[in-house]
Amino acid sequence: MADIAVDLGASDILSLGGSFIAQNTTASVSQEHAEMLKANGDFQKLSSVFNIETAINAVYKFSEDTGLGAALPSVGSVSGSYLITSCRIDTVNNDYPTITLTAHNHSENLHTTGNEYAVPADMQAIATGAYGAYDWAGLGGAAIACIRSSYELRCDHIEQNGETGNHWVGTSVKGMEELSCEYSGNIANPPTISGWTVETSELADSNEEHDTSSVSAVRIVARTE
Repeated sequence: MADIAVDLGASDILSLGGSFIAQNTTASVSQEHAEMLKANGDFQKLSSVFNIETAINAVYKFSEDTGLGAALPSVGSVSGSYLITSCRIDTVNNDYPTITLTAHNHSENLHTTGNEYAVPADMQAIATGAYGAYDWAGLGGAAIACIRSSYELRCDHIEQNGETGNHWVGTSVKGMEELSCEYSGNIANPPTISGWTVETSELADSNEEHDTSSVSAVRIVARTE
């Protein structure tokens, strides 16, 4: 008996193309309906479904050792028919970066590109595409090595539904960056990162492993249009 014809392979659902290599994608559909009750408390009827939304979580790798930062899509932009609201890069010292994009769209009044927030030039320069941990905070040195990190550019997206409950309009606002870095060795506690607001920092000291430290910080991003 031949194998069942079930697809194995990841699709570039956001149509990034170029050097982006799709790893896995999740597409989740949600929808609503109205309910009416009888006088005795049982259900009388249900409406047809409305407010149908497809939410996308797409994971990529980047095939080049340079150029990742400049190739990243802006949040608030539409790519592959979906509005991107988050772009996250996770790095570790023994692997290539993992890029995760969150996006969505609706069955009615589909989103088009509106307010956009692009990855700033200083973060683009760090996001080369090469393997290894990226020191987004810039706190590493001769005795301090970044071993794991993440960077996320995101925006809020405010929706409004129309008279029959279907999507009517949406606007992207509140562009924000967030970084998180873990180090082998001790950074200052609390550290200073120029232009960023540090939210948390930690030093970890143990008799069974090398000292580690970590930091997380946020920064406001201006609209690009």
